[in-house]
Amino acid sequence: MSNKTDFQIQYGSVFSILVITVDDYDQFMDNMGQQQGNHAIKTLALILNKIKRRDDILFRYGENAFLELLPLTYSDGAEQAKLRIEKAISKTISQKQLSAISLTIEPYTMSGEDADQLKPLVSKALAKSKPMVSQEDIVDIQDNLHPLLEQERQRAENKQNPQKKIGKTVSLGGNFKRLKTGETGRIRVEQVSLAAIGFRISKSHRIQLNDFLDVQFILDDIKKSLIKRRIVVREIKGNYIHADFYNPPPFAKNLGFYIFS
Repeated sequence: MSNKTDFQIQYGSVFSILVITVDDYDQFMDNMGQQQGNHAIKTLALILNKIKRRDDILFRYGENAFLELLPLTYSDGAEQAKLRIEKAISKTISQKQLSAISLTIEPYTMSGEDADQLKPLVSKALAKSKPMVSQEDIVDIQDNLHPLLEQERQRAENKQNPQKKIGKTVSLGGNFKRLKTGETGRIRVEQVSLAAIGFRISKSHRIQLNDFLDVQFILDDIKKSLIKRRIVVREIKGNYIHADFYNPPPFAKNLGFYIFS
């Protein structure tokens, strides 16, 4: 990288890089144990090496990160490489050849002339993958979630518009189960707060007002936190549903961190 001319000869005038990080690496290793954790990382490395293209170059970069340099590759090619990795990891986990492991894959496309900016970019990307919340922040958020929840309930009294803005606007995949009939399906969460949720169902449904549903969805935070809640349907407009969390816990930490981040 120190010589732009040599770099461009090897990687081309445009290249991409994938920054691949193992989410919650320390916790993952604690849960798995050192031996099994190391085996999982080695298996991950073998998978990455097997599915990369011949000219792509793979690096281990620190305990929890891999870098994959993609010569002469534009952004669409980088996205395809990301999808190949996600598909291969998912398949290997489903076949139980790899312990459940969560990855964050960030693709970047750059000009060969900007190769000297690659190291700062990687450093910044890896810094984002590490928890930045201090213990003091955690205590402060926990102490304030309950009064914030009460304030939110008061603000939610006017429900004339079933697609009103609540909490945070998101796009999160998940699923639901209707307790009355056992009906299940996929959802796309569009709005979420400490007390309520707004989502779309991808197919026709028989859900009615005041129905109880169990929903779960994955946040797009660092931890890829899985949120499971029981909800009660308050408004329906086509395939869009607004619901309240049923007896939401006062300290929903993962959701609270996410909403206020």
